[in-house]
Amino acid sequence: MNIAATDVKPAVKEDMHLKFVREYFLEDISVCDKLVELFHTARRLGFTGPGRTGNYQVIKKIKDSEDFAVESLPPNHPEIPTPDESGYNSVIRQFLDFIPRYYTDVDASWRQEVEFQYMPHFQYYKPGGGYHAWHCDATGSTANRHLVFLLYLCDVPGGGTEFMGHDYVCQAQKGKVLMFPANFCYPHRSQISQTHEKYILTGWAAAVLR
Repeated sequence: MNIAATDVKPAVKEDMHLKFVREYFLEDISVCDKLVELFHTARRLGFTGPGRTGNYQVIKKIKDSEDFAVESLPPNHPEIPTPDESGYNSVIRQFLDFIPRYYTDVDASWRQEVEFQYMPHFQYYKPGGGYHAWHCDATGSTANRHLVFLLYLCDVPGGGTEFMGHDYVCQAQKGKVLMFPANFCYPHRSQISQTHEKYILTGWAAAVLR
């Protein structure tokens, strides 16, 4: 599989923290259009809902989004494309292919076996919306999350992802996959666009405990 990738270039060369933040691209970014269409179909059929924080609460001053999980979609619905038809399965396969590439790129000889316990889900942010609060993805009941995957489904000028304490913002580009550790060392938040909508597909590979 031919996977294009770009390494993050830290503003400060000595900033080893950013070594573990990586940007990759899907093979064919046109799949993003089909996934956005899937989101609109799910919304029209009533399967989307307000986004919830890490504590599963709806607090719009912290996270102002509209979300849906593919697990909530009924099987064999005549108006809903299958995961193969929508391109969802293709993206998940590419996410899985990125994992060994990521471990090689960051020289992680201590690599952890991981798996998707829950399938990546969709988030939509209206202009002015976003995950406003600094947060990390592995906390409380989700402490076993190991790697974060964030796929931008559209270009969002000025609406990327910023990391606390670092002169680096991942720009939201259609087809780009942002990967980084889910632990407390990587607090991040949305860069808020007041003019553009933002669609993402995000998920977490969790550590496998034997």
